[in-house]
Amino acid sequence: MPAGMTIILFGSVRASPVDDVPKYFDGMMRALRDRGHRPIFYCTDRDTGGDPGLWAPIGGGRSAILRALEGAAGADMIVQVGADGNLGDPFAAAVLDMKTRDNLVVFWDPDPASILERMSAEPDDRFLALLPSYDLVLTRGGGARILAAYREFGVVDCLPVDEAVDTAVHYPVPLDSRFAADLAFHGRCLPEIENRMQELFFNAAVQLPHSSFMLAGADWSGRTIPPNVLYLGELEQHDRNALNSSSLAVLTVSTERALHLQVCPMQQMLDAASCGACVVADTWEGLERFLDLEREVLPASDALEVANWLHWLTRERARAIGTAARRRVLASHTYAHRIEQLERYIGAAAQG
Repeated sequence: MPAGMTIILFGSVRASPVDDVPKYFDGMMRALRDRGHRPIFYCTDRDTGGDPGLWAPIGGGRSAILRALEGAAGADMIVQVGADGNLGDPFAAAVLDMKTRDNLVVFWDPDPASILERMSAEPDDRFLALLPSYDLVLTRGGGARILAAYREFGVVDCLPVDEAVDTAVHYPVPLDSRFAADLAFHGRCLPEIENRMQELFFNAAVQLPHSSFMLAGADWSGRTIPPNVLYLGELEQHDRNALNSSSLAVLTVSTERALHLQVCPMQQMLDAASCGACVVADTWEGLERFLDLEREVLPASDALEVANWLHWLTRERARAIGTAARRRVLASHTYAHRIEQLERYIGAAAQG
């Protein structure tokens, strides 16, 4: 991939409420700039937030999008992000019309689970017929099932760009007695994680009545919780770091849909590991690609396994696992690493 590329992204960062798509692209855009590229994201549904030097909000109407697209002439790489609403097949056709011998046109899927469902439900969707025309398709994470589904629709190069962590935001802080718990969880209460939370967190709390559990995040206040679970509400970022740094262990869970489709965003897990937390993660296919099982992360599939890990853990063991996990994150899972991976993808696509 040539240095100093002009990279123009168009599209939407709206996705499932459990997925922090804006955060993902914030990290990617900054890392692209740090590598010497010139990225700009013309976004249809983000009016505030983000680095103004990297983000340019535009109206969601098709005419506004197409006018902005005209300004991408001469870019080294043109990227369509998402394909819903005004970003469907008419916009895709306009993007693909900008292909030349000297540029690359890429589709970057921020929510591959939704696209897979769309492929299954609407096999005659005109946008799907356009997919093979892109030089490259990228997905925000995605397991073998997602990549295979794209290839069934004629996409030659479909490659994942996984979640990553911003170590300037998520980092260890001194122990804070306010967050001294045996197991903590931070996340919004959503239907997509309720079953997993009931089994891995609340049932574990029932099995360990003398252990302390902390729950943080929005929308849990209306739920009946065991007496040994303290609900903290939503936390500011510095307190999230303190929670991850101070609890003996931190639980992370995946959504039911992600597990079914083998798409498991690891943002929550990587953020906690970056703080040096001892992470207890629900088991999902591919977890071991990111952290070594039982050395950098403790896998659990039910309440009994969570309880067994908490019985086994000491502060020293938890610290050793958290230290190893943070070392792995710094060595392999930052946004800079993802952009190096992306550069290899782009270089191969340009040659092929």
